[in-house]
Amino acid sequence: MLTGDTKQSANALASQINLAGLNIISSMRPIDKLNWVNTRKEEGQTVLVIGDGLNDGPMLSQAHVGVAMGECGTALAVESAGVCIMKDDLSKISTIIQIAKDCKSITFQNIVFSMLFKVIVIILNFTGHLQLWVAVVADVISLLVVMFNGIRLSFKKYNDVKENDRHNHIVNIKKEVV
Repeated sequence: MLTGDTKQSANALASQINLAGLNIISSMRPIDKLNWVNTRKEEGQTVLVIGDGLNDGPMLSQAHVGVAMGECGTALAVESAGVCIMKDDLSKISTIIQIAKDCKSITFQNIVFSMLFKVIVIILNFTGHLQLWVAVVADVISLLVVMFNGIRLSFKKYNDVKENDRHNHIVNIKKEVV
């Protein structure tokens, strides 16, 4: 955890959100946070940062994934981040990670299906087993399949974390991010 707060404030916050025992770096200036992010990126690590303050803007904009806590966040933090959580609830990060994984999976499925389908249609067309108008109809059908496969993500329900499960959820977030 990186923070510009004092060590005492940082430790108090870490214990509140179940991060006690992790590496906590306090009294950091914005340039120190930015250098920390850039160092991790140069080492080949994927960097996800969470911030809400004016001092977090540079760090949020340089990370692979910048998450702003929007309810109490400054305009600079919200504008600099790639993702904004409108409720100040860290457990939403796990939901964001799951949505991103689902989007990646569906995108991969659509690409593989499209490419395989088109190759099969082209081969059948060139070998004379498929008329041109059937190939056009097949292409439209494949487009509809890809479209509906992508749309199904908008109907998926993501569960919010119950209050008594927040500790386990925060621990799972740590495992996913690290």
